[in-house]
Parts: sequence; C-alpha cells; structure tokens
Amino acid sequence: MSIIQDLHTVSNDAQLSFAEKLQSLLKIGCNILGLEAGIVSSIQGKRYQVLAAYTADSSIEKGAVFDLCDTYCADVVATDAVVSYHNIDSSPGATHPCFEKFTLKSYLACPVRVNGEFFGTVNFSSTTSREAPFTSIELDYLLLLASWIGNELEKQQVIDKLKAQKTVLEERNSLLLQITNLA
Repeated sequence: MSIIQDLHTVSNDAQLSFAEKLQSLLKIGCNILGLEAGIVSSIQGKRYQVLAAYTADSSIEKGAVFDLCDTYCADVVATDAVVSYHNIDSSPGATHPCFEKFTLKSYLACPVRVNGEFFGTVNFSSTTSREAPFTSIELDYLLLLASWIGNELEKQQVIDKLKAQKTVLEERNSLLLQITNLA
C-alpha cells in the first residue's frame, strides 16, 4: 500500500478518534521517512506545545512545551513553508539552536493552517542523518497530512462552537420554561 493510500485509509476510519488517527499517521510517517519522531505542534508567539507525538519509546509527551527558538519549527514559522533538512551537517549546520539542544540531524516539517491562519506544524525528526534528501512523494505525504490535520482542527472548532451555542439555547429554554410555569 502507498503512503497516500495509508493516509486515506487511516483518516477515513470512523472507528478511530482524532487522537488515534494522529498517532497512526505520525507512526506511518516515521516509518516511511525513516525518522524517529513525529509531532503535531501548536505555536503561539514564542511558545511551542506538543499536541500529539509518536516515538517508538514514547519519549515525547503530549502537552510538552518548548521555546520556539530552540526548535527547527522556528524556521517553519520564519519561512511559512515546508522545511526539510535531511542532514543537518549540510544545512543549516550544527550551530542551529535545535541541534545544540536536541542533536536532531534530520528534520521535515510543514505549517498547519486552521481557518487560513498559521496554527502550528506537523514535523518529523531524527538524531541520525538521512542519506538522501526527502522525495516528492514524502513531501506530498507531509502536505496532505498537514492539510488533513488543519481540516480536522477546524471541524473540531465548529463542533465546540455548536456545543457552546446548544448549551446557551438549553439554558435560555430552561429559563423560559421557568417563567412560563411561574406565569
């Protein structure tokens, strides 16, 4: 099965929750890319927060917070585009703050947009370098995954807004019922 078919199969599995789908898709991405970690982040100002993560040893925890400047995702924010470093020694070099802090040697990331606005990133990384640059099919997987995540987050925001409106309407209905009973 191709990675695009894997994305399609997992993202359309009605039995899986959003969190389970993210875990599966991050794991697939790690396996396909040959990288150790997959992360979905939320970025607000200089704050980078892990929304979902996959590593074989579960070493990155959901909810972990980092300074954006200590991550390669700072480069994604600066360029507002896909960033790929198959070998940090080649580019951008071992002087990057993320390499100094986490010794990550391979990195691939894409912005995630929610309602057209920058939300965070989906990224994959490893402490080992890749032999070759990322392929176009790998980049396509990343772009589709980022798009799917953004769409799912938008959908969740709409659902949350509808639930809030429903609660307000139920409270108003209850109040009107009480007024009717008093009258």
